[in-house]
Amino acid sequence: MFRFWILLLGMTSYLHAQIETPPPGTYIIAKGITLEGFQYPENSFNDFRSLELNFLINEATSTQLEFAYSNFGFRERIRIPLRVKVYLSKKLYVFTGPEVEIELNKEQVTKEPPRLGWQAGVGYEWQKNLFTEAKVNYQLNTTQIGPYGSLGRSDTFTLGTRWKF
Repeated sequence: MFRFWILLLGMTSYLHAQIETPPPGTYIIAKGITLEGFQYPENSFNDFRSLELNFLINEATSTQLEFAYSNFGFRERIRIPLRVKVYLSKKLYVFTGPEVEIELNKEQVTKEPPRLGWQAGVGYEWQKNLFTEAKVNYQLNTTQIGPYGSLGRSDTFTLGTRWKF
């Protein structure tokens, strides 16, 4: 896992050197393709890292593929959502798509199958780097891996705000 993040850091540093004036936190790979990375500690026991690849289909529609690593205390997870995002206006959008969440703990005696889910929601961009989303994540298979670090089967509703800086 450590090698993956070193490679990722090197790749984003290389991409940054190739672009003259990228928007804050966004790297332009090609026309209509951008790469965004996030990392922040939630507290002394939790950590979150994310890499998001965005493909612009047209002015109002894009596809997003995200690779997210989360450390919830003693549990580690990788979450890979793929979603289609459609803007209904300049700031209001809806999204939907599948998601896979995998438990990485090596101490487990029995391995749980990955969690397969479907997410759908609505979002609003207050500013270019500040947005709010409400979404539902429905679990499609039988596993004890719950969404966002939880245990046990569950469907979730989340309301959140992100600020990119």
